[in-house]
Amino acid sequence: MEKRNQLLFTKLVLLIIFIGFIIWLTISYYNRIVEIISSPDKFRHLLISYHSLSILIFIFFQIIVVILAPLPGELLLIAGGYIYGTILGAIYSLVGILLGSIIVFGISKFFGSAIIEFLIGPRRFNRLCSLVNHQKSDLAIFFLYLIPEIPKDILTYIAGLTPIDPLKFIIFSTIARIPCVIGSSYIGANLQQKNYLPVIILLILVGLLLIVVFLTRKQLAGKLNRLLSSKNSDNRS
Repeated sequence: MEKRNQLLFTKLVLLIIFIGFIIWLTISYYNRIVEIISSPDKFRHLLISYHSLSILIFIFFQIIVVILAPLPGELLLIAGGYIYGTILGAIYSLVGILLGSIIVFGISKFFGSAIIEFLIGPRRFNRLCSLVNHQKSDLAIFFLYLIPEIPKDILTYIAGLTPIDPLKFIIFSTIARIPCVIGSSYIGANLQQKNYLPVIILLILVGLLLIVVFLTRKQLAGKLNRLLSSKNSDNRS
């Protein structure tokens, strides 16, 4: 019992420290980070100033964006394509996202639901938990990460509270992120080259996809729930 109390006390202290760190980082650097990644040219100059460490600094920014879930991750993906091109930008972004996701997943597993409810609020927390808290969480995670504009970094915190195996989560979420990461990097690369037509076409296609998802969201949710239910029945049998 004493060891358990010591563990709970240690977790509480670390939780307070982590929340304090998040608050400090948000107050001190949130606007600055958004300003930097919103201007790819300024961001490029910042990265160049670090010379051979520029790629590591970009990856570090990507990790921070994953940890600070409310930050606009799409802007950094576009900036990566603008600075490094479609392929390299996507690769560097995926490396940062992968490392950030591992950190966030571990934080969520260690601290439990308290840190997540603090970050996103109880109502949103309960709604997102209901989407992924199935025996087949891996399947739900894959589909949710595949859809554009879903708050994927917040979902990473939620995933740490589900039964999903950590390795499966990393594999499923990373694979599902690839289309969005490549698409955003492609937009950034074409903006840098002033090829606006492909950007417009891609944005229209994404917009149409989001409209379809929005209009059919109830049907999609129903199909996903039925699919998850059938998978759970198969596993029990």
